[in-house]
Amino acid sequence: MRFHGGKWRNVRIDFSVNTNPLAPQELIHKLINEAINRKVYLRYPNYEYDELRKAIANFFGGRTYSIVPVNGAAEALVLTVLALRPKYLILTCPSFGDYEEMCGLLRVALRYVPYKVVDDEYVLDIESITRYCRDDSLIVINNPNNPTGSLVPRGEIFELLGWRRCYVLLDEAYVELCRECDFKLPKNLPTNVILVRSFTKWLALPGIRAGFIYVSSNELRDLFDGIRQPWNVNSIAEFVITELLTRYSDYLKNLISMSREYISNERKWLSNELSKLGLKVFRSRTNFVLVKSEGVNFNLINELLINKYGVAIRPCIGFRGLSRSYARISIRCRSENKLLVSALSEALKMVSASA
Repeated sequence: MRFHGGKWRNVRIDFSVNTNPLAPQELIHKLINEAINRKVYLRYPNYEYDELRKAIANFFGGRTYSIVPVNGAAEALVLTVLALRPKYLILTCPSFGDYEEMCGLLRVALRYVPYKVVDDEYVLDIESITRYCRDDSLIVINNPNNPTGSLVPRGEIFELLGWRRCYVLLDEAYVELCRECDFKLPKNLPTNVILVRSFTKWLALPGIRAGFIYVSSNELRDLFDGIRQPWNVNSIAEFVITELLTRYSDYLKNLISMSREYISNERKWLSNELSKLGLKVFRSRTNFVLVKSEGVNFNLINELLINKYGVAIRPCIGFRGLSRSYARISIRCRSENKLLVSALSEALKMVSASA
């Protein structure tokens, strides 16, 4: 059964959704209203998405022809499996993904490569994945990884897995919010690597489904473009993203820099405060942290937080290799982070007293 954050009712502050606390909400609202005033929803989008592709290529420094617009990164994952029809899907764990159900229906076998915990960090041994490099395999790597927040240098992935017989899907949904990442599209992308990007996280647009696939292989590009639905990105999403990347390009690039710095500083503060509550906080490179406390049921903690404080976190049920003793907490503004720490402190005491 699928389980995601952001589904709670009666929540005022949602720490289960990993979006940018500095996202330009007023600007986005303005563009949505402009799209409505222009009545763009009364026409089909241009199914070739020429302007959207061009805007993405100019902003991220890629080749226009190599871009395939998609209905969020989630669609890219499904399209890749449908297009390539691998016999084996290689997944790192714990990682995000609704793969088991889909792969069962498509008769794709799953293989798992676990992250290793080294001190306070989840570490992925990329070299260990090379044994799965074969013609009928698709390797999926979230980088930075959700929910651990860990990172493998992009160059290391290219060096060890690039130009091999397998395909590699590199999901970079959080790259704009990671200070150690290059948000520009790589000029040396291996022909077997499928790069997936999303506008959901860094622009805080979970309801406007938009992202893109980037490949260096023309054959792969044509395959993805041929299998996607003709109008998979709706007219409002197409308009908003195109206008943002075109009219506000310089502003958005400054926003990425400011967001990375802010998230890095706030993550350090929040990690320290959570540690004071007795939680093990794992090192993260992006806009959320993974915490652990043996003997604590974070499903119950989350219920208390929602009912008493209107605050939600993300219990890590649904992530292979994790249990109810783990939770993922997003980075928000300082006042909201303070509220979370206070509420979480009280919830932990309440659970401890009733045990």
